[in-house]
Amino acid sequence: MNYSYDNGFCSGDTSIFVRADTAPVVSFIHTLSYRQDVFCLGDEPAVLRPIPNQPGGVFALNDIPLIDTIFDPDIIGAGEYVVRYTYVEPATTCEGSYEDTFYVYGTPDVSYRTVGGCQQDSIRFIPTTAGLNNFFRGRLVDSITSIQWVLAPSVVLQGTSDSNRVDSIRYLYSAPGVYNTQLIVANQIHCIDTHDLRLVISPDVNTYPYVEDFESSAGDWFAESRTVDHPLLWEWGTDNNNAGIRPGANNNVWATGLDTAYQTSADAWVYSPCFDMSNLSRPMISLDYWSHTRSRVDGALLEYQRDD
Repeated sequence: MNYSYDNGFCSGDTSIFVRADTAPVVSFIHTLSYRQDVFCLGDEPAVLRPIPNQPGGVFALNDIPLIDTIFDPDIIGAGEYVVRYTYVEPATTCEGSYEDTFYVYGTPDVSYRTVGGCQQDSIRFIPTTAGLNNFFRGRLVDSITSIQWVLAPSVVLQGTSDSNRVDSIRYLYSAPGVYNTQLIVANQIHCIDTHDLRLVISPDVNTYPYVEDFESSAGDWFAESRTVDHPLLWEWGTDNNNAGIRPGANNNVWATGLDTAYQTSADAWVYSPCFDMSNLSRPMISLDYWSHTRSRVDGALLEYQRDD
């Protein structure tokens, strides 16, 4: 660099040498490949990695230096965070930096129960929603962006919500059977939770006398367990007991395990059809059964529920 001066009487010049070095170009990534810049509470911690991988740089979170290179959503909490990486080239003392904004939202915790179980009934699905009340700097950061009710293989309904609580719905099943239903809720598009529920829809019976021997089919009776996490206990099929309930018949029955014994503390149900007894003056039930259980410890109950 050269500087010259001339005022008409005197003149002079001077020179100085200046070296311009290039500032380092840096960036960073993190190890959660299925995330970009949106995280959910409950995600595993992400390791921040500078690019190029040069030691000596410093990460900062909202201008606060990080002790290590871990971004843990559960420790940091819901909110918006500017993550900056700064690196100083030792040989030139030139500084380069890169920043990105990370968003952390709550993961929904959803479940639901149903009311009703008869064909042509309007089945009510009653959800419970939690985990979506996270604030950052006085502002609610959670917002349900998608609700899907999967009620049958070809039936998917879009749900609604109010104040981050999923609204209940009703649905009428025209055919009896077992339906594997599911609720899918997304918070801010990326944070998703699902809940599954096995739903039994029993057929309506209003013609009497009703007779079912279970020889040719399960009779539109359906096994059910306490939750989807528990195995079904009741089975329909051929009884392997030599004596049988009715020797000489096919011995197709409903049993608590056709070839196995029931487990300790097991409980489960078999749902019958829904009987319309409004026109019967004195309804009565008779049935054949065979029992081999621990006396005064195990057994079975015949229960009923009114539609009111």
